[in-house]
Amino acid sequence: MKKIKDLLDKYYIGETSLEEELSLREYFQAKNIPAELSFHKEQFAYYDSEKSKEELKSDFDDKVLNEISSFKVSKLPVYFRTTWFRAASVAAGFLLIFGLTAIFYFSNPIGEKNKIAISAEELFAYEQTVDALLTASKYIKKANHELEKISIINRTTEALDEVNYIEKYNKYVLNLLGDES
Repeated sequence: MKKIKDLLDKYYIGETSLEEELSLREYFQAKNIPAELSFHKEQFAYYDSEKSKEELKSDFDDKVLNEISSFKVSKLPVYFRTTWFRAASVAAGFLLIFGLTAIFYFSNPIGEKNKIAISAEELFAYEQTVDALLTASKYIKKANHELEKISIINRTTEALDEVNYIEKYNKYVLNLLGDES
């Protein structure tokens, strides 16, 4: 069991030989696998099922390209397309300006209709709500500042992880080249 776990560790960092990978595949094809390794059994079964899937035939690309090239697209003359596009753009601009003007003009009448009567209690509640929101905003800004510090630490940790990965890769390459310095 320890040997399989060691092989799995080597497998996931890419240091297994073809023979070791074959022994892992054979091990996980067995029926009685411990529960803690059942995930790996499913993973290796997936790899085997993907190998047995049918691949595309060699003439697939040619068939697709022939089908695409046989499709005819009729184009309008360039003059007609650019003139029509410019006219439609100008008309759309006028409609947009007219529509926005109408919305603002009719939805915001000037005069006594806009005045709203507010009681003293409602005004007091409004002021308290604004104060509470400003206080909450202040605490959120402080918390955000602290989170930025944590984010810096997290980025530093990620950078160290990348350095560790590069060191492992260098050791692997040196092992491949036979340089054991």
